[in-house]
Amino acid sequence: MIFLSNMIRKGPDDQSSLVLTPTERSFAYRSEYNQLYHSTSDSALTYLDLTTQYLHTFRGLFLIHKPQIFAYKTKLSEPIDNVLISPKNGEFVYPGEYEELKSLRNKLLNASDNNNINKIKSYQRSIKKKKNYQDKSISNDNPIDYLTKT
Repeated sequence: MIFLSNMIRKGPDDQSSLVLTPTERSFAYRSEYNQLYHSTSDSALTYLDLTTQYLHTFRGLFLIHKPQIFAYKTKLSEPIDNVLISPKNGEFVYPGEYEELKSLRNKLLNASDNNNINKIKSYQRSIKKKKNYQDKSISNDNPIDYLTKT
């Protein structure tokens, strides 16, 4: 859903907040691109300025005063010709966002892989320690299982 830019109403701070109508609140959409802007919220709204042919997207919308005052993490503005449309879900993608999101996902995947590798290595070390302890116990003619030792 795209709203016309004449619907944009700045919040009381006139900096990074908006006053949203019930319709705008209902049509705020989830955007995976919000994570590029370190947003814990996944809501976004897009507006079109018919006179300048610019799209304005507010990413990372979150409620700051019930029911209608929302802050946003970032505002993106580009001529409509520069904005891509995601074939996955029809979302507007601003220049550079696709590449940045892909890079972020790769970093997270690598970090996850490294974390899993570290967990595996830690597990292998603990198994090795347990085996060494059992071997020492048996070699000392002490077959006490390390799990029962207090």
